[in-house]
Amino acid sequence: MKRSCFLCVMISLCFIMSACSARGNGSRSSVSQTSESSNPALSVSGEISASSAVSDIPAADYPKYYDKYIEPLKLSKILLHDWNSLTDILEQFPEFQTIGFLVQGILGQEGWIAVYDEYYDEDEMSVYIPQELAETTVMQYFDISIAELRQHLYYNADKKAYKYRLPMDDGIEVEILSIEENGNQIILHCEHGSGGPDVCKNDLIILLSDDGFKFVSNIVN
Repeated sequence: MKRSCFLCVMISLCFIMSACSARGNGSRSSVSQTSESSNPALSVSGEISASSAVSDIPAADYPKYYDKYIEPLKLSKILLHDWNSLTDILEQFPEFQTIGFLVQGILGQEGWIAVYDEYYDEDEMSVYIPQELAETTVMQYFDISIAELRQHLYYNADKKAYKYRLPMDDGIEVEILSIEENGNQIILHCEHGSGGPDVCKNDLIILLSDDGFKFVSNIVN
């Protein structure tokens, strides 16, 4: 048990360190190259497009945006990296428990407790999240196929579930700096880190629809 906990901590640390080192050495993905404008309207693909329809959201409304769009992603730490799809993250970090983190974050405390109570395996010290529950939860907020999800390292075809060891921390701390709305698109400009050179900034792109919303991409600055 001590060994598995140690490995979880090391994987999490490597995940965070690789994010900030990528900022400094220019290894950022192509989507991040579009983030140079100080007040852009970003397209669904992450590219900057001029628009006069952009509106700034008052700071008093930030908490509700935080709860809705940031809170579900904190455990997964995917805001530390550039991505144009969830597939990007799964391919970059196959050893990270992204699916489990997202399911727990999206369901929230009350919803996750119910899942934990029903599906926790004491012998393996893991939660086996049923595939239908995990896939429905994640696909509601990300454009990704079932086939892509089931390629994940922690998918267990025999159990028809995703194996998930509980997180070692509460995820990253994020502060919203500003919010822009451009039609059916929301851009959250955020900051996370402990201060000084360790601070990272990102632009989270969200697409609204009649059915709700989806996370489209993330640009690390």
